[in-house]
Amino acid sequence: MKKIYFTLILLFSSLPLYSQLFTFNGWTEQNPYPTTRTLNTLAFIDNNTGWAFGLGGIVVKTTNGGVSYIPQYTPDTVNTYDAFVLSPAKVVACGSKGHIFYTTNGGTLWQEANSHTVKTLASIFFIDSTTGFACGDNGTFVKTTDGGINWDSIPTFYNRDLLDIMFINANTGYTVSERNHLLKTTDGGNSWTPNSVPSSDYAVHFINSMTGFVLGTGGGVKRTTDGGITWTVYYSGLGKFDEVHFLNSSTGYFTRETGNFILKTTDGGENYETITSDTKVEKVDYVNDSTGFTVGLNGFMAKTHNGGINWDYISYGTREELFDIYFFNALTGLSCGTGGALLRTTNGGNNWLTVNSGTTTRLAEIYFYNQNTGYISGENGLLIKTTNGGTAWQTLNTGVTGSSLSAASFLNANTGLVAVRNSPFFIKTTNAGNNWFQLTVPFKTGCVKYYNDSTIIAGGVTYFGLPYGKFFKSTNGGLNWTTTFGESIDVSMTIMQFFNDTGYAIRNEPYTNRTFKTTNAGNNWFELNHIRGENNYESQQDIPLDPNFTDLMFVNSTIGFYFADYSPLLKKVVRTTNGGEDWEWHIPFPDIHVPQWGIFFVDANTGYICGRYGMILKTTTGGPVLTNILSQTGSEIPNEFNLSQNFPNPFNPSTKIRFDISHSGLTSLKVYNVLGQEVAILVSERLNAGSYEYTFDGGTLPSGIYFYKLETEEFFQTKKMVLIK
Repeated sequence: MKKIYFTLILLFSSLPLYSQLFTFNGWTEQNPYPTTRTLNTLAFIDNNTGWAFGLGGIVVKTTNGGVSYIPQYTPDTVNTYDAFVLSPAKVVACGSKGHIFYTTNGGTLWQEANSHTVKTLASIFFIDSTTGFACGDNGTFVKTTDGGINWDSIPTFYNRDLLDIMFINANTGYTVSERNHLLKTTDGGNSWTPNSVPSSDYAVHFINSMTGFVLGTGGGVKRTTDGGITWTVYYSGLGKFDEVHFLNSSTGYFTRETGNFILKTTDGGENYETITSDTKVEKVDYVNDSTGFTVGLNGFMAKTHNGGINWDYISYGTREELFDIYFFNALTGLSCGTGGALLRTTNGGNNWLTVNSGTTTRLAEIYFYNQNTGYISGENGLLIKTTNGGTAWQTLNTGVTGSSLSAASFLNANTGLVAVRNSPFFIKTTNAGNNWFQLTVPFKTGCVKYYNDSTIIAGGVTYFGLPYGKFFKSTNGGLNWTTTFGESIDVSMTIMQFFNDTGYAIRNEPYTNRTFKTTNAGNNWFELNHIRGENNYESQQDIPLDPNFTDLMFVNSTIGFYFADYSPLLKKVVRTTNGGEDWEWHIPFPDIHVPQWGIFFVDANTGYICGRYGMILKTTTGGPVLTNILSQTGSEIPNEFNLSQNFPNPFNPSTKIRFDISHSGLTSLKVYNVLGQEVAILVSERLNAGSYEYTFDGGTLPSGIYFYKLETEEFFQTKKMVLIK
């Protein structure tokens, strides 16, 4: 077999201007472009125009072959798993919780169809402009005869998950399940006959009534030439293939779930050639023999111009894990992370460009003494310095090996300290970092503040059970130290920030974190309250789970933020406006299920967070506040779920929305505009069974038509309301 090597070329020199970016809940996704979310499927109509669909309800459209993108929004933040293009204007897609949505204007507006199911739909297929089919969990099968607007549920009498579907004509179709079955219908889906195949299968495609292919866990490509009675297995030793795409009855492509491998046939599956790649290629859509597109994890998108021999990235920006972010004015900022990744923006994050940091070692914490002079600390004693605002960097000789450095703190342009994590000393310079020497201390260092000529305030970290996780202070330049606050428990003080005599710090231990404050330059510290959380649910009740604080940032002595990781499924930006006496949840970008490490706010409203997969988010509103103003009406338990029409309607500026929950569980009530963009989250928490009323205030919204949607694990319903001012 011919072996072709697949090369990805990162087009740093031709990065597009990110004029259109995804925005949810007041947060805009700035890096990577167009998204950091995993893209599950794609649908292209020619070399230039196509859509990619992914997690959280995002739709990425391009009209120039991936040079730039237009963000589009489904009617809800659902996960999309498959899509089908009926025309340049009409596309139908399906996804989690039975959602089917469609557009008739190229994606300017996506509308939701009634699928008559809440089961996840994995695959969708149309035989013409009106007749289509979708399948999913627990044998779910639905059919439309009006182009995807209305759907009917047809029982398959099969309780296993259906993962792919395709039809040869209006009557004959196939679907595959996770348990060694190929199901066939000859009456348009009214009845199905199971046929056994050699292994569990995930994809099916027939090029005519007799010749077809199934792919699955047994490995290789299974081919039949007798309508599914017998099967021949090709490349059984190459692992699981899970995606098949045919341009015509002769030319097709097969991609493998793991490994960097593509099979191609040009004779309907009689023979194959192998394409070996240097990256993982997942979902692939070819528009002709030469041009194809692929999408995958964390917003990965690429394009081939020669049938799969070479590929170019058409998604941009680093996907390294970013640990810190810093702005020294409203427009200019930096973010750093693994592999020596260093990004810089001069336009408030509209573009993030790669800067040569001079290292491949992880960079962790950014400190700037002024707009020109800054330091970034990292692993293995690494410290780099800039004197021109971050465009060029030099590596300093700290004399430290084997230990990570925390953020620097400088008294003046020449004199500064850096904490050496888990070590009984700081490193100090008196000549702007040209030389460093050790300042020994009686504790393991975590963070430091050079307060004045004689005063140093420090936080310690617990080391092998030794109780150094306390606050310390020196008033003679570090010669002697006193403990100003501490407990004989495992704690680690890792982040500290001061505004004159007022300072804040966090103890960073997974899910046992605390926030501390001093108002007298570290002579005394006291613990602040914080919002507690509950695994898998969003609630502001005081329940027993502490968050994991990944970063703390105060704009001034009273307004501050931290990023709280309550669980893998619950992460929030938390804000105080009164110096930590009270805290409120700010809803971040939806579905932030990946670690977020750094947070920085330029002012009370404009802020950034960064994290895994190169994610950088920005808000100019502080993000909407999640409030708990929902009231329960009555004590009876409803017999069924229901969403009532709002009253009054039309309204100005407020209206009441009532709904019934017959079973307790996760509940969301959201408001969307006519473009399908989410404009308000009214409820996002676990509710007990009961009847509820929410008073919605539309005072900040313009006049127009809006849709409000109630969704639980078992039910969803949408209604229209009109705001007239």
